[in-house]
Parts: sequence; C-alpha cells; structure tokens
Amino acid sequence: KQVVIDRFGQWLGTNWPGKPHNETELKRVWKMEDAQQHPDDKKTTHLTEAPFAGNATGFFHTEEHDGRWWFVDGEGAPFISIGMDCVNMTMDTPVEGREFLFPNLLLEQHGFINYYKENIKLRYPGVTWMEQWKAAQYRRLHDWGFNTIANWSDERFSYMPKMAFTVNAELGRSWKRWQEFPDVYSEEFQKSVRDEAQKKCKKYANESLLLGYFIGNEEHWADRDFIHLILTDEKP
Repeated sequence: KQVVIDRFGQWLGTNWPGKPHNETELKRVWKMEDAQQHPDDKKTTHLTEAPFAGNATGFFHTEEHDGRWWFVDGEGAPFISIGMDCVNMTMDTPVEGREFLFPNLLLEQHGFINYYKENIKLRYPGVTWMEQWKAAQYRRLHDWGFNTIANWSDERFSYMPKMAFTVNAELGRSWKRWQEFPDVYSEEFQKSVRDEAQKKCKKYANESLLLGYFIGNEEHWADRDFIHLILTDEKP
C-alpha cells in the first residue's frame, strides 16, 4: 500500500511536460495561463459573415431561412452554439476504504475529496474565490472558442450571465415508468411536465441569454412489450 496521488490530485507514477511538483510551480502555471488569456466581455459570438439578418426580439429564438433552421440571438444575429457542458466543480473522488492512496486527506461529506475545488481555493484565496472561478471560466471558454455554457453546468452561470447558457428541465421524470421509460400517457406524467416547465420558465422568463432548455439525455427505450403494458394499464 502506498500513496499514488499528490496533494494536487495528480498521479505520482508519471511525469509530463509542465507538471507542477509543488505549490510554487503550480502557481507559476496559473500565472502563465492568466497572462495568455484575453478578457472578452462580449455576451454572444456573432458569425463573421452572417447569411441573413434575423429579428431582434431581445431573446434567443429560432428562425427558418432558405429551408434551414437557425438559432438567432436577441440582437437578430444568426448564432451557432458551440457549448461546453459540465462547467462545474463536482469532481468528487471517493476515498472510503482506500484512504492510504491519498496524502493529507481533506475529507468532505460522505468520504469524498474534491481536489479540483481545493485547487481553486488555493488559486483564489479569500471569500471571493467562487466569483473569481466563475469569471475565469468565461475567459477560458472564450479563448478556447466556446460561446455557450451547456447542460449540467453550475447554476451560478445563470446569474448575471456573460455567455449564452442552457437550463436543465427534468421533463421526463415520472414515478410511473415502464422498463425505465415514463408512461407518457399517464395523468401523473402530464402534471409533472407542466409543473417543471412552469417552475423553470417562470424563473428564466426575462433572461435574454437563455439559449434553451435541456430536457433529456441518453433516454432508454424500453423492450417491445412495454407498449402492451401501457395499453393494458388500468390506472390513468
């Protein structure tokens, strides 16, 4: 048994160009990144040569032009969304039963450690570390060519956003399911969809940078006999 992870969450068994081995080297890497970033306050990224001028509604919407559907931003410019999902800090690593692998454990709830969050706090000391992290992600994404905060990202990006973003609306959730597929004909499913849509739409109704709502991912299609189960179900 031996420690295989360093204090920054890196694998000890391998070296690579630029790998920091101590706090001084890590801060040097961060300083280099800061120097290379270009602050960009633009809220959306317009096409260099827009194929048409859309309607300036103040909100993202869709329009059809020459048989093709486009995103159009609030200013009426065509918009091609290039998004990064999972922009968040949920990088927890379970340590229960294998504590010997990790040095100087800083355990969080339920036996997990989040090296990413600990490194963020080290990079941005003080009470404003969360706001500084958020601002840094906007700079990074702009520099990397992204223009959208996509699904499963930290909800803080929907507060005073500087970039188009999406919201996760769990419209497919229902307690009544057939082989992992919701009973879309049930009264309960209709009510859950309506309640979730009203809650999310009300919250973001006036947000001009909301690109849209993400309602599902990798849905499971049931076996063929699930149709028979639905049609013969006696409950509404």
